[in-house]
This record gives sequence, C-alpha cells and structure tokens, in this order.
Amino acid sequence: MNDQQESPLYSGPERAAWTTRGFISLLLMIQTVVLAVSGVICYVCPRGREAHWVDWRMLALDKDQWESIHVLSAPIFVILGVVHLAYNWRLLLGYIRRKTAQVAGYGRELAVAALLTAGLVGVTVADLPPVNLLNEQFKEYYAASVESAPWPHAEEADLDTVSRRIGIPVGRIMSALEGAGMPASDSTQTLAQIARAHGTAPNLVFAAIRRHTGQDGEAAATETSPAEQECGRKRGGTSD
Repeated sequence: MNDQQESPLYSGPERAAWTTRGFISLLLMIQTVVLAVSGVICYVCPRGREAHWVDWRMLALDKDQWESIHVLSAPIFVILGVVHLAYNWRLLLGYIRRKTAQVAGYGRELAVAALLTAGLVGVTVADLPPVNLLNEQFKEYYAASVESAPWPHAEEADLDTVSRRIGIPVGRIMSALEGAGMPASDSTQTLAQIARAHGTAPNLVFAAIRRHTGQDGEAAATETSPAEQECGRKRGGTSD
C-alpha cells in the first residue's frame, strides 16, 4: 500500500492555532444566546415587589442578576457586532452587491416589513394591547400566587422597623427568630440580610416572626419613614 493510500483524507490547509475572526464570531453567537435568554426571563419575571419579597429565582439567579446580565449583554452584543462587521466587511459588501437587484424586486415586502416593525415599536412604547397584555398576565400571575409584602419593600426593613410596624418588641422578634432557627446578629439587620444568611426568603423570615410571636403580622397603620422611602426609590419605587 503506497503512502497516498495510508495517509488520511485531505482536509485542506491546516488551521491556525488561534484565529481572532473565529473567536469573535463564536463569542458573538454565544452572546446572542445570552441576550435572548436573559431578555425572555426579564420579560416573564415578576414585579420587583414580589420578586424581592419571595426571593424569586430562575436558574439560581434572582431578578436583579438577570437584569444585570441583560443590560451588560446588550452593549457587548453591539460592540461584537461592529467588530464582526469590521472583520468581514468585504464579504458583506460583496453579498449586498449581489443581492441588491433581488432586494429591489421585493419593494412591497420591504415596505410592509418596515411598517410592521415601526408599528410594533410604537405599540410597545405606548404600552398598548396586545403587546402589554402578555407581560401583564405574567406579572399578575406571580402577584396572585404569592403573599404580598405587608408594606412596600418590606424585605429592606430592619428589625427595629419591623418592630415598630407590627407593634411587637424587637427583643421578642429576635427571640422568635432564634426559636425558628434564623437568629439575627442585631436589630439593625434587615429581613433580606437575615434571609440571605440562612438561605431562605424574606417572606419566610417574616412568616417565622408572625408564627413564633402569635401575631397576624398585619402592618401597623403608620406612614413610611424617610429611610424606607429612600430605600424604595433605590429599589425602583413602591410601584416596582
């Protein structure tokens, strides 16, 4: 058997150990998937007040983390797209030239596609049906399936605030948490901090306080303090 028969099939010139163009293309593809997945999850996730209160998560990430991923992915996608075009502009230009005549023959289709896109953008900006209906259905589903927080952004309230709100001495609240297996280091800890320290959700911490103090946990009829108002603004306001 000669050398030609013994050699493997010819597979073209050997590829370089590293190609920046290939790296950019693959990174752009992966970033497209990340942007799409995070966008869908941000669309269907609950409102901030429900998400933070029950520590809502998807694939082990909470609402804020998914929003951060989506916000970061968008500019990265744009930058990678520009770089990808810079590497492939000759191929793209040749493709456009070859297809120009074909595109010219689809003038009506192009006009309808442009109008449809503009219409969808306009309806979305104006928050009109049917675009807003599906999103609202997801939000309302979560709102109906979980217990609402006793006051806006209650997860950011420390135990002193909780004590004032529900009319139970803070010492009794701390004893209740210790009895529930979720001790707090001091009364300045928030429900969210206590929940994170014990791997649970703020609503379950508050439920433990109610259960071990024999109270119904109804929020006291007091106005929101300036500190709580500031906290609400930082977390997106009480309507979030």
